[in-house]
Amino acid sequence: MNTKRLKIIAQWLEAGAPHKGDVAGFDMRHVQTEAACGTLCCIAGAAIHFFGTREERTSVFSDPAGPLLGLDQEDADELFCPVGYDTVDDGMDGRYGAAHAARCIRNLITTGVVDWRGTELAE
Repeated sequence: MNTKRLKIIAQWLEAGAPHKGDVAGFDMRHVQTEAACGTLCCIAGAAIHFFGTREERTSVFSDPAGPLLGLDQEDADELFCPVGYDTVDDGMDGRYGAAHAARCIRNLITTGVVDWRGTELAE
């Protein structure tokens, strides 16, 4: 696990995912999608844009992101695709915001476990 790179992404998310390079913000619904002011991306997209090669940055797939963060396939899949992520009603309806993603990454760094449910804040 590349904790240095994971911390950089967590810090960016904790700051509200401000414009950084060609990344205009955070959106867990897409690896990367073009916006008027740049690219909106998820954790995988941020890893690709912050640490990847030019070729990797033009990819629409998250495949290079796991290795860029030093994650095995299982942890990468769990981090990039939270439970229910493929169904709008259960996950990718905006529930996974920047602050929540940062908590999940910090938990991964500390415990070695990807835990989206355990890092939700109580309402």
